[in-house]
Amino acid sequence: MNKEKFRRYEMVREAGNTNMMNIGAGCDKTGLSRKEYFDIMENYDKYHKEFLEPKKEVINLPVPEPKAEQSIEGIMIPPDFFLWSLQNAKPRKILMKLINMYYKVRGQ
Repeated sequence: MNKEKFRRYEMVREAGNTNMMNIGAGCDKTGLSRKEYFDIMENYDKYHKEFLEPKKEVINLPVPEPKAEQSIEGIMIPPDFFLWSLQNAKPRKILMKLINMYYKVRGQ
């Protein structure tokens, strides 16, 4: 099985116009042989992971030693927050957490 054949099957499935259990109609619309069509049906999860799901690359960054509390506009931020932000690397979450901390300190 290759990516192109699986994509053809997936395009027909996602269109929603064809009952994928109807082998004859499925083969006609995808251009796959019966054997290929059955193979995809039996191994759908495997092929979906292999061909369509993005590959997750693991990057091991060195974790810096915690420093003393740091300040942003007079707000004391614990060092574990910076470690958390490096490990999660989600800018929106980091920004929202900083904003929440700012309003908590300011009492608003």
